[in-house]
Amino acid sequence: MILNTEVIEHVANVDRFVDCCCRMLKPGGIMIVATLNRTLKSFLFAKVAGEYILGLLPRGTHDWRRFIKPAELREKLSRSGVRVEEFAGVAFNPLSNRFRITSNLGVNYMAVAHRPAPRLAATT
Repeated sequence: MILNTEVIEHVANVDRFVDCCCRMLKPGGIMIVATLNRTLKSFLFAKVAGEYILGLLPRGTHDWRRFIKPAELREKLSRSGVRVEEFAGVAFNPLSNRFRITSNLGVNYMAVAHRPAPRLAATT
């Protein structure tokens, strides 16, 4: 299993990073990727509110242009032989200081992906 959480949006060469992670994933293995979606909502909530208003992260932590849309992540993983099984959103409530899983992928999201195991030849 590979846990790739809150990293991919910070690397210089995303395609190479994804390919390296996928090559390390054994057949039948699972990779979980958590990242930020490149939407106006993520700019306002993750970048502006998270870094500048609420101070949850140091200012300048994120470059919104490096955030990755779910379709882009799916395509990058697929090119490396890894299949996304599910996407789930992650919502943060600043009043309770808690995260929860949601169907909304607009800001933070996770992808659960796996490398298919090779098919065994049928014997007769």
